[in-house]
Amino acid sequence: MDGNLWGVDAPTNRAIVLGGSFSPLGNPVLDRGRRVSVSAVTLGHYRITTLDSYPRILNAIAQVQTADNKSAHIQVGDITQNNNGTWSVDIFVNRPIGFIPLPLYGAREIASSDIQNLAAHGGLLAKDSTPILERINAGTDKAWRLNWASSNVNPIDWGGIPTPPDLDDSQAMTFKARAEMGGSTDTPTLSVVSSFGVGGGVTDTTGALADAIGTVQATIAAGDVSAYPAALGGVEVTPGAHTTDALYLYSAWIEYVRKQNLSHLDTDDNQRVQFSLEFSNSTKD
Repeated sequence: MDGNLWGVDAPTNRAIVLGGSFSPLGNPVLDRGRRVSVSAVTLGHYRITTLDSYPRILNAIAQVQTADNKSAHIQVGDITQNNNGTWSVDIFVNRPIGFIPLPLYGAREIASSDIQNLAAHGGLLAKDSTPILERINAGTDKAWRLNWASSNVNPIDWGGIPTPPDLDDSQAMTFKARAEMGGSTDTPTLSVVSSFGVGGGVTDTTGALADAIGTVQATIAAGDVSAYPAALGGVEVTPGAHTTDALYLYSAWIEYVRKQNLSHLDTDDNQRVQFSLEFSNSTKD
């Protein structure tokens, strides 16, 4: 990934070639007066630092354009004046993340590996289902959760989830859940079966749960992700063995990497990263 760094001297609007390069956090480099490429840009946290001092920095903009239009998403973070009058700008290079919520009320209890019959209300979760759909405390805490009593490992399933049109199917997806155990004896994992389209599913496993609310996750490998418009036909979650403590699930969702159309940005170079740093040579605007 190639590119250039430059600045604008405000309020005269005179272009200043800053040149230099930007490096992973902890190794900032920016030499004034020469033009160089920014190469080997990977995901992470970067910092650029001016060689010259300025009374004020008015603005910092980062843009990116790549040939495949699936580039990193660049965010400008903290802008800091150093003790010697130079400036540092933090740059975060990441991929934009999409979000698929899995509401607790949308899950169904599965029995004998299938949706339950009408007499069982199709496996709808309620106060007397297994797991139990409940408020944490009816009087003082209105938040919802699923409660698997000790030794209960009945699976639940969310079905018929359309894959988003902005899904980058060359990247992994991640199932995430906020959950905890009712005590410290059991530390089970969650088994997650993801089914894309028709024809079977893949099984992934989260990290172990603890007796404090935390986020656990399971990675769905890129090779198992189907492209839009194939539906994410089912997401089945089954607790591991927990013979002593109850298991509580507070929320669940899936994160995915989004495609990003960057065609509206500068396309002089098919692969370039651009930074615009706007400085002021006075303490006034």
